[in-house]
Amino acid sequence: MQRRLADDAVHREETVDSLKRRIGDDHVVLGLSGGVDSSIVAALLHRAIGKQLHCIFVDNGLLRFAEADENPPHVRTGFLGIDLKIVDASRLFYRNLKE
Repeated sequence: MQRRLADDAVHREETVDSLKRRIGDDHVVLGLSGGVDSSIVAALLHRAIGKQLHCIFVDNGLLRFAEADENPPHVRTGFLGIDLKIVDASRLFYRNLKE
């Protein structure tokens, strides 16, 4: 188990270093779903490029009941200081679904 944790830490740091080299001074916009996968990507990117990361979560109104209120992505990312914009686009989505 210890070796696995050490290997994971090395892999994480290699990934962060690779992201830093590839992104350089550019900025990244990430669509954040609030799920585990996009939250991990956000955490890795934030570790690599910090304030150059800009996350957007779109509440399309089709989430599970009260999901946006009970488990919003800022709960998972807020402690990291990630720039996160939450957009309530539910009315737009509903209107377009009716058409």
